[in-house]
Amino acid sequence: MCNISSKAMDDELMEWVVTMRKKLDFPFPVTSGARCPPHDLRVGGRSNHTINFDSLKCHALDIQVSNERMYKIIDYVYGNKGVIRGLGIKARGPHAQRFIHIDNNPKRDDQLIIVWSYN
Repeated sequence: MCNISSKAMDDELMEWVVTMRKKLDFPFPVTSGARCPPHDLRVGGRSNHTINFDSLKCHALDIQVSNERMYKIIDYVYGNKGVIRGLGIKARGPHAQRFIHIDNNPKRDDQLIIVWSYN
């Protein structure tokens, strides 16, 4: 397992997520965040993963969420543009395996939110 701490998370992303959690007023179980390169490869990470290993700042995280709470997060992301640039949604399968991926990947246009779904 990695020896990467929460210090590896991008500060702007974390401030945004904390603000969102406070406004929505429900817990955000984080299921994936900063990963070291070897662990990232073991779990199927890609070469264009949103962590910059040179500075060890992770620009993405996954939040376990489903149903109404998932829609509340999506609504919040679209109502508060400017920081989040990627939104991945896994809304199928057992509830414990559903999640939303959010990122502020600096390689993406900050005026757009790229959206995708996981099958």
